[in-house]
Amino acid sequence: MIRDMMELHRLETGEDLPLHPVNVVLVAEIAVAQLILSAEERNIELIFGADTGLPLVLAQPDRLKQVFLNLIDNAIKYCRAGDEIRVLLKRQADGVLCEVQDSGPGIAAADLPRVTELLYRSRKDVEGYGIGLALVREILRRHNATFTIDSSTNSPHSGTACRWLLPYNPIA
Repeated sequence: MIRDMMELHRLETGEDLPLHPVNVVLVAEIAVAQLILSAEERNIELIFGADTGLPLVLAQPDRLKQVFLNLIDNAIKYCRAGDEIRVLLKRQADGVLCEVQDSGPGIAAADLPRVTELLYRSRKDVEGYGIGLALVREILRRHNATFTIDSSTNSPHSGTACRWLLPYNPIA
């Protein structure tokens, strides 16, 4: 917890992240590979899909991997056995749309506006400190990326979708 708090503080107060041309497909694949066994242990299907031939994006690869890891790990923690998590990368006019979607129980509408606040936790029955989504929000802000979270608690279509748009490398 202390390490994550210090990391968030460094991101918020530090210099700009050095962004480089990055293959977002490779970064996402690495994150999925790191967490697929955790998902399988909980009987959650983790699915990866990407449009073919995606151009490079401007990113800091380690921080971008951290975004994928945090969001996939959150989905695994909150999903139920039999749910699925989809990590999708889609071509858009001005960048790559990245999505981590799940078919879990969703986030209550009252909690949704606050889930990216530092130390805010909508559910206390799931392990965590309320730092992960604040870190994700800050990392993506430093990548000049938009970040949205949509969620529904209404069965049978409950679930959460986290989306962000990474700008293409302008030189590509």
